[in-house]
Amino acid sequence: MNTRHLGDANDLAKKDILKTLKTGLSEKIYVVPMFSDVFNEEQLAFYKFITHADEIKTKKFEHSKRKEYLAQLPNEHFGIIFIDPDIGIKDKFKEGKKSFYVHYDEIMLFATPDNLLVVYDESFDNGKDKETAIRDKIEVFKNRNCYACYINFNRQLTFALISQSEKRLEDSKCLLIDEKVILPSRFVHQVK
Repeated sequence: MNTRHLGDANDLAKKDILKTLKTGLSEKIYVVPMFSDVFNEEQLAFYKFITHADEIKTKKFEHSKRKEYLAQLPNEHFGIIFIDPDIGIKDKFKEGKKSFYVHYDEIMLFATPDNLLVVYDESFDNGKDKETAIRDKIEVFKNRNCYACYINFNRQLTFALISQSEKRLEDSKCLLIDEKVILPSRFVHQVK
């Protein structure tokens, strides 16, 4: 997440999804924004407002210290964890090399049977079959003993919903549909 994109149309999608999940599930939200630049107090307050965060990791994300940054988990229980990288989810990266992605192993640091992970992901190429690429990512989470689905918006924008609990994932999807925040046709599920 960087200040250049603060308040854009993608943030409106974040706001609706996170507000609905927080209210409907009666859960607290912890946000891992992976800030790639420094937010001032006004920008941080606005970001907290759009994410409905109860707590935000405010430390600037440094690519060279990503393991330390992501390993510092909150002491308190949060039912919803929102991870907001600059671009999205990627499978591999070179150690020490700058990356605007969060990686599968890093996401798994936050996964428990008691929480729901929501991950911003606009890492898809417009020219490729996006739904196939999404299903490939869902399969990676399945192989890591997690249940996952994606909210597929236009072009590149998606959000991954991930949990070690199938019920938690299903309850979250139903809530977003029942509250008319997301159309059922926008969900991409794993093929059984």
